[in-house]
Amino acid sequence: MGRICSDIVLAIVSAIFLPSCVSNDLVAGYYSIGISVLSIVFSIYFAALAIIIASPPDDFVKFMEGG
Repeated sequence: MGRICSDIVLAIVSAIFLPSCVSNDLVAGYYSIGISVLSIVFSIYFAALAIIIASPPDDFVKFMEGG
């Protein structure tokens, strides 16, 4: 019961304080930021994956063991 009441209160407060529409420029800016962050994250991920794949198995195991 408490969860339903808190959800209703959150919905009412959100309806009062949040705007009814959002500017397209704002959304486009957030989308651009998200794409930039994802491109950096994936490039780092694939670079690390390439290094792991290219290294011999013994070198990677020694690196993971800290030696």
